[in-house]
Amino acid sequence: MAHNSTWDDLRIVLAVAEAGSVNAAAKALGLNHATILRRVDAFERARGVRLFERSARGAVVAEGAAPLIERLRAVEAAVGGFERAAAGFGAPGDALTGQLRLTTTDSLAFTVLPRILARFRALHPAMRVELIATNARIDLARLDAELTIRPAGAAPEGLVAEPAGTMRMRVFGSGSYLAENPSRDPAAHRWLGVSALLSRSPAHGWQQTLPGEAIVARADSFMSLAALARAGLGLAMLPGVVAEGLSPAPGFPERLETRLWVAAHPDLAETPRVAACLGFFAQALRAEPHFAAQ
Repeated sequence: MAHNSTWDDLRIVLAVAEAGSVNAAAKALGLNHATILRRVDAFERARGVRLFERSARGAVVAEGAAPLIERLRAVEAAVGGFERAAAGFGAPGDALTGQLRLTTTDSLAFTVLPRILARFRALHPAMRVELIATNARIDLARLDAELTIRPAGAAPEGLVAEPAGTMRMRVFGSGSYLAENPSRDPAAHRWLGVSALLSRSPAHGWQQTLPGEAIVARADSFMSLAALARAGLGLAMLPGVVAEGLSPAPGFPERLETRLWVAAHPDLAETPRVAACLGFFAQALRAEPHFAAQ
């Protein structure tokens, strides 16, 4: 007998398998505990299989059920591939229509991207843009976004990426702080450091050379660190694009660089709409003075 399953059924079963508990799956999917239990139980009963062993510690894949879970993952990949490919198509010809979900760091979202997005909308007035500003990594495989703009030393693994210039960093402080603290000794300064969410940034590795007790505040955002520096709390290694109102610290000539990338999932990157958007944003960022070749 055939059993009709909605995509939601499969998604719920996989969420429990990946999370290892009904509670964690419910939180990830935004559903309640009872709904998850009911849907999984119905899925198992309809097929006469036991996919999970429940206990006080959670829900683990039952013995012998792992191949079934793997088949569900293959279904998820196939459905996701279709949805990504379908999402990439727009109107024929040069006109771009539909919605573009774009994720980037707050450093870019609050500085150069607004004027780039204004030019994009002027060229493509039928496009709607959803901008997701976060320093956390977004899963493009799940269509959380269609394009990502990120600084990284190398092209993002598993994505189709185009270089979009170079982000340059150096030590900045407020004019008043630098006037009061002219020392070239790192130990003589108060420092503002990045926290774990920015651990992939070159600034994170650089700050390991500083005396630990000298770091008086940390933040998961360069925009936040720049605001703290403007308030005179200390010095910070910052991208030049966020350093408006700050001055380079003359005693610290170190300059860090990392590449900027515009990237999309491979299933999307070859579709006309996303390919056009990827090329537009990469070219626009390369033309920005902060990121242009020097």
